Amino acid sequence: MNWYLVMSKPREEDRAYENLVYQQYNCYLPKVKIEKIKQGKKIQLLEPLFPRYLFVQLNSSTDNWGPVRSTLGVSNMVRFGDSYAKVPDSVIEDINYFSSEHQESLFKAGES
Repeated sequence: MNWYLVMSKPREEDRAYENLVYQQYNCYLPKVKIEKIKQGKKIQLLEPLFPRYLFVQLNSSTDNWGPVRSTLGVSNMVRFGDSYAKVPDSVIEDINYFSSEHQESLFKAGES
């Protein structure tokens, strides 16, 4: 089983993720906590680390790729020429570590 890169429609990463999970695909949508000011108040949000991209784990010989491409929220699978973009497990582990440890703040210590 390998990880492959899926491109979602604009701002529909969560929809694509939910629909792929519903179809029983193993998916990963890395998110990070960020701070934003909305209506004059500082709020924390979870946003995708890579806007429009998520990862799906597929077996290239047994899984049917057609339903992935036609899932609601999915734009297409990323490919280079004729081959789909494979993502090594080590990269997924690094992204997982980064997204769990990373928090983006509006202000750094000492700033007003």
